[in-house]
Amino acid sequence: MDHVIRMSIDRANGEHHPESGRYAEVVLNGMSSVDHAREIRRALYRSARYMKVSLDAKIERCPSGGHQIRFTAINKEHARSYIENLRATAPHKVSYDPYARG
Repeated sequence: MDHVIRMSIDRANGEHHPESGRYAEVVLNGMSSVDHAREIRRALYRSARYMKVSLDAKIERCPSGGHQIRFTAINKEHARSYIENLRATAPHKVSYDPYARG
């Protein structure tokens, strides 16, 4: 799946958006079931972790039937900064707080 993540980075010419840290959006379609789409999304997340980028991926219904995944690779530093800002301003919106005890 590394080559699929690489598509998002290459389509943006290797340059992420200066404010959001996002690369280009990519849509993968042709998945017949939501279970298959979930498995592909998990593989994308594993690949993104290996490539040291963050990922935003959503499963959607395809207009022609079946399912598709719309995803964007995100620069890791920008993603970390976003979570830190969110944790500081609205901690209840953070699904996982690595600094919390307990």
